Amino acid sequence: MYTQNTLESWDITDGSNPVMQSRLDFGQQNETVAGSTFDVDRSVAYAVTARTMDPLYALSFADRRT
Repeated sequence: MYTQNTLESWDITDGSNPVMQSRLDFGQQNETVAGSTFDVDRSVAYAVTARTMDPLYALSFADRRT
């Protein structure tokens, strides 16, 4: 599975016929957006991405006294 983050700009003046104005892919493969905010005064969007890596633990219960 591959995750790609994309920021899209849409013109919704005609709500029944939205038109995509632009698209920007960002981040690295398999990073997901953990948070975002928009600074309208500076015309900048900030996004925090993170990679989810599930660890595998091997836990021995052979000697329950230790």
